[in-house]
Amino acid sequence: MTSLASLGLAAEQERLYRHLLRNPHAPLDPALLPTLAELRALGLVDETLNAAAPTVAVDLLIRRRIEQTQRHLSGLSLAWDVLTELTEEHRSGRPVQIIEHLLDGATVTRRIRALLADHPEEFTSLKIRARDSTPEYDNTPFIQLLARGLRSRTLFSAHALQDPGQEPHARNQHALGDLHRITTEPIRHLAIVNRTVAFVQADPAGPTAGALQIRQPGMVAMLADVFDTCTRMAWHADQREWSGLTEVFADKVRLDYTSLNGGEPATLTPAQIIDGWQSALGAYAATQHLLGNHLVTLDGDTAVCTASFQATHRKSDDSLWTLGGTYRFDLMRTGDGWRITGVVMTTAWSDGIR
Repeated sequence: MTSLASLGLAAEQERLYRHLLRNPHAPLDPALLPTLAELRALGLVDETLNAAAPTVAVDLLIRRRIEQTQRHLSGLSLAWDVLTELTEEHRSGRPVQIIEHLLDGATVTRRIRALLADHPEEFTSLKIRARDSTPEYDNTPFIQLLARGLRSRTLFSAHALQDPGQEPHARNQHALGDLHRITTEPIRHLAIVNRTVAFVQADPAGPTAGALQIRQPGMVAMLADVFDTCTRMAWHADQREWSGLTEVFADKVRLDYTSLNGGEPATLTPAQIIDGWQSALGAYAATQHLLGNHLVTLDGDTAVCTASFQATHRKSDDSLWTLGGTYRFDLMRTGDGWRITGVVMTTAWSDGIR
């Protein structure tokens, strides 16, 4: 019998999936409930014990396998970048300059576009306004990069929406593929190109002081991966993409939401977390968790990321419950990328009735 092991399904998971495929809604031995939770997290079984159609199941597993392979290839490409850097140091006899001060915004824009023109792969930016208001700024080259397949995400300040031209621009860019989100938290300019080069605001108090270009692929990629892992936890939860959460959590995760719920922290599996979040978040018509102001401390194969958050929950009667505060994420680097091993949520304020 052909096995699904090559697509990452464990033997006990495959046996249960095949059983439910043949016997929809069949009662289960309680001992199988942890495996059932894992299949639900992967999207292979729904709440009524109905197994996904084989074409759907294989498609989900292939997509998951492709994402894992892409992360592995990304790691190999970083090794090539390091080799290139070491070769240049060997040739020139001096360290490669990894940090350069670019004096103005126009120079930063030209440098970013030059990097993306050669390899239009991925671009992430944090900025104060969605639309650059300088008269000489031309957005056409960036639109052309989006048409070539550039994956872009932009987070900008909600205060910018006081300018009536910002929201239409953000919506238009979003429709073209540059996915825009807003935050009420303070923002400093940051851009990451292809997870290899970062541009950081040179003076935290002066947005016009230019930027520092950091050309250290390993460090930039690690920071981007840590940011992405933490952000994907919130994104998948809001989109109810439960199977995606299995790609951000480690096998055991220590959750501490005592600031909000009281009680004690708990150590749970990803399947247990997903099961609880399906019930808790499913009670709302929609949710949106925004993260910003990430601070990352790297220590070998572990990292700590703290971030401000604002979480909005829309109830069935359209009333809102909103809260804000900070998250602390503990992460561990694995063969499949960074995984969250601990989450501490600390509330600072709330508005509305839960």
